Amino acid sequence: MNERLKGDLYVELSIKSIDKFTSNFNSKLSSKYHSLIYILDGIATIVIDGKETFADKFDLLYFNKRQKIEIQPGHYTILQILFDGTAVNELIFESSFNQFKIINVIEGSQLSYDLYRLGHLADNNSHPNLLALGLLFEVFYELTKDSLNTKDEKVYGKQYHIKQAKRFMNLNYQKNISINDIARSIGVSPNYLADLFRTLDEVSPKQYLTSLRMEKAKELLLTRRYKIKDVAKMVGYDNQLHFSSEFKKYSSFTPRDYVIFTIQNYNKDKN
Repeated sequence: MNERLKGDLYVELSIKSIDKFTSNFNSKLSSKYHSLIYILDGIATIVIDGKETFADKFDLLYFNKRQKIEIQPGHYTILQILFDGTAVNELIFESSFNQFKIINVIEGSQLSYDLYRLGHLADNNSHPNLLALGLLFEVFYELTKDSLNTKDEKVYGKQYHIKQAKRFMNLNYQKNISINDIARSIGVSPNYLADLFRTLDEVSPKQYLTSLRMEKAKELLLTRRYKIKDVAKMVGYDNQLHFSSEFKKYSSFTPRDYVIFTIQNYNKDKN
């Protein structure tokens, strides 16, 4: 198995549900989890953040937990896998699924076989978590292997440096790291790294790091288990006031107001 998929970092990946649906299924996916949808047959119409897209047989789609997804009724059979865990960001990043993406799975490939086995577990409504989890790891391994072997990704060029920089940030956002630290970790100058991000991602390294920290902070705040000063430290800010200021710039809410607003909206939708 690929060495990136070994080690304690990856044990915190958990499957929340595996389901198979045939035709006339209308669902708004849970915004609490990441999801993979595999089209086993037919064509599915999927609304992503209000925009309609179509997925054909053997298409595999990834959605992150922040996206609003609705599957429209139609003639199709789909496999839906909801998952979460602290390993997710790294797995998504390594498999090049860092944003919504559709991959056409080659029929008869190892990836199609692993997805077929997950579908079989859903059919029998008896998916032991360990077996299902192992298969999901295999799916990510195949996606990682495929992305690393794709010439169009230019793995050893500029995109490789950006991927390595993002990987470093994903693993170290909770520490007091600087742009100099990020650049040093991949062997380039800070100015070169900033130019790469502006050219290829249209954001600065600092903006990417801030976004990463703020999204993690939102998750931690909504658990309501931590004080704001603790959340600040958990996402790399020693100073609570600095964290609160950055959070408000990013979300237009103070950390406390964000929690109140989100919970009120959730209760309103629930009722």
